[in-house]
Amino acid sequence: MHFNRQRRLKGWVVGLSIVLIIGIAGGWLWQSTLSHASQTNKAKVIKTASSTKAVKKVVKPKVVPLKTRLAKTWATTTAGTKAKVAIAVYDPKTKQTYQYTNRTAQTTYVAASTVKVGILVQLLHQRDQGALSLTSNDQAEATQMIEQSDNDAADFLLFHRLGGSAALTSLYQNLGMSHSHAAPIYWGLTTTTAVDQLKLLKVIFTPNHYLSKASQTYMQGLMGHVASDQAWGVSKGAASYQLKNGWLDADDNGHWAVNSVGRVVEKTSKKGYLMSIYTNNNVDESHGIALVNQLAQATNGELAK
Repeated sequence: MHFNRQRRLKGWVVGLSIVLIIGIAGGWLWQSTLSHASQTNKAKVIKTASSTKAVKKVVKPKVVPLKTRLAKTWATTTAGTKAKVAIAVYDPKTKQTYQYTNRTAQTTYVAASTVKVGILVQLLHQRDQGALSLTSNDQAEATQMIEQSDNDAADFLLFHRLGGSAALTSLYQNLGMSHSHAAPIYWGLTTTTAVDQLKLLKVIFTPNHYLSKASQTYMQGLMGHVASDQAWGVSKGAASYQLKNGWLDADDNGHWAVNSVGRVVEKTSKKGYLMSIYTNNNVDESHGIALVNQLAQATNGELAK
């Protein structure tokens, strides 16, 4: 009896030990499972957060170059016209030139009264070189020629002070305006291109050796005070401007030349650009002015973006 009791006690102890071992092992397995599940859930949370962040990332719109935008704008604006058109823009900061024409690059345009800009530039150049003095009468005529577009004043300065159209020919050669040709008597029939006119505008508005700083300032002042009824053209849509316009019924047969050249400051960053617009073969003056205004408005809009 005593022996049996000991055997039962030993069996009970062994059984209890087995239960404890199984319990401890099960607890360890349970904790290991929970730990693995926790790490898996954390990984899922991190992955989900990363995915959410990627979805919320803002995609920046593609930047379209100014050259591309201007080309598209100019082509759209001139799509419905039968007039021949050329427009050119120069950025003094980047030294980039943008141009468009619905003809060939070599096509020339009747300059009309924009030729008066060249007359005054050459007069001031000769003054700077000591070849002549700028009298008070010259200054009065220059003011009338630029601000009022007076033709008699242009006649006086070109023929009586500069000696005739040869002075314009010299100007064009000096500035490399190879597509510009001075008319011998009727200066309004002088032919040019929009790109050539940028070369002339650079002499007025950018540092150079052709005009002194004093002559530039004088010229800019006149172009900044044109008569209110002549303040159309490149000024449309600009914050400020200095310009000279031209208009002429070239042959009394519906071939109006309407042009505009100058410097414009756009409205956003206040950056300055040189711009020249030439249109020939307009059905009349009003249609030509409307076309030039549309081109300038659209151009200044793109420059301001």
